[in-house]
Amino acid sequence: MTEIHRVSVGSEVTANGTRKPVVSELPLTREEVEELVRQHNGPGGLDLSGRNLSFTDLSGMQLNGVVLTGASLRSARLRGASLQEADLSQAELVGADMREAELTGADLHEADLRQANLDRAHMAEVNLQQSDLSYASAVEAHLEGAALRGAKLTEVSLQRAFLASCDLKEADLTSANLQGARLTMADLSGADLKGAYLENTLCVRTRFVGADLTGSHLAGAYLNGAELNLSTAFAADMAGAHIEFVNWDRGYVLGDEKGRNYADAEAAYRGFRRRYDELGMHDHAREFFLREMIARRKAMWWGPGGSHSLREGLRTFQPKLVLRALWPHHPFGWAVSLLVDVVSGYGERPFRLIFWMAATVLGLAALYYYTASITPTTLTNALYFSAASFTALGYALFEGQASPLARGLGAAEAFLGLFLMALFLVTFVRRMTR
Repeated sequence: MTEIHRVSVGSEVTANGTRKPVVSELPLTREEVEELVRQHNGPGGLDLSGRNLSFTDLSGMQLNGVVLTGASLRSARLRGASLQEADLSQAELVGADMREAELTGADLHEADLRQANLDRAHMAEVNLQQSDLSYASAVEAHLEGAALRGAKLTEVSLQRAFLASCDLKEADLTSANLQGARLTMADLSGADLKGAYLENTLCVRTRFVGADLTGSHLAGAYLNGAELNLSTAFAADMAGAHIEFVNWDRGYVLGDEKGRNYADAEAAYRGFRRRYDELGMHDHAREFFLREMIARRKAMWWGPGGSHSLREGLRTFQPKLVLRALWPHHPFGWAVSLLVDVVSGYGERPFRLIFWMAATVLGLAALYYYTASITPTTLTNALYFSAASFTALGYALFEGQASPLARGLGAAEAFLGLFLMALFLVTFVRRMTR
């Protein structure tokens, strides 16, 4: 097969001021590419690695299986071209026009596709790992089953694109436009979706585990069966999002809390809680209210910076910074919050409250009995004295005698009982009015 190379000769100024000749390859023309394909008896296996095809018009050409590894296709016109199973790894396709191109099964890993136009292109099962599609347009493109792990998709346009079963793990989708896209069963674990537009996307059984959804727009998104645990959702717009059937089987903890950004976590939990309240799904709303309160308590201990100051103190060997980080910023508020959580789960765990009420009555009854602080010393008398003290109903029917210790403990038990019963009423009313 005859190799076709056209070169241009120029010159450049060297460091010492002299000129030296520079030989560069001119882009192959469409006719030259067609001749190479003819000589090769078809495009399959034709090696054009590293060749210059910048600005070349290859629209509608059949180039299935061609090898273009590292080739320069800057601003090339490939509209409607067929490049099935082609090897375009590490190719430069900046600004290329690839509208409606057939790229099924092609290898484009580490390719540079910045500002490329891939609207309505067919790219099922394509390998785009570690590729750069920043500012590219792939409106209504077919990317079913494509591998995009670690790809850079900053501000990419993927409106109404078909991304079912895509591997988008750890991809950078900052400010990407995915409005109306189909992301069914796609995997976006660990992906960066800060400020992404996901309005009206179809995210059935989509994995967002550990994804960063900070400031993303999810209005009208369908998240049936989606996994959002450990995702970061601070300032995400949840208005109108369909989160009724989100899969929370792995827990309700978000990445904001896991990353020790407790103030952000509190706001993120509040957003989910309000949305679930709007949907009348109060069981989920309760869980997010609990996480909201826990995040607030952690913020009272660590302060707005989370535990980052502790890590900084340990890293820089600053004992004062470590001690300041370990001491709670709001000790009284933190202690009260912890007490309310332990006793009643912030009013959302009534059975926990019932346990503590029963434990108080039975525990003090045992104390009265084993210290013989009431006479006659019987289990029945001890239990009655404890119950009467707890409910503050008085001792009119108590025929025994109580020691000073028993009377003091009884008074304390009365105050504790009033507090626990009032808390129980609040918890009961909260549960019944939702």
